Amino acid sequence: MEELQTYPMRVNQVWASDISYSPTGDGFVFLVVYLDFFTRKVAGFSTADHMGIALILSVLEMALGRQQL
Repeated sequence: MEELQTYPMRVNQVWASDISYSPTGDGFVFLVVYLDFFTRKVAGFSTADHMGIALILSVLEMALGRQQL
């Protein structure tokens, strides 16, 4: 059976997010990013020394503001 492939047809239809971390001399730094699949643009991003809900929500708020939603 052939797989059905769908792609976003407009801006802000599909977003993806990722949380990455990297070791530093003082512990870890965490990076949260939201991407728009249609434009392949970074909608929001931030780094912090913790991976808490406040970091994730601040990035979401940034993305919503930058995308004017």
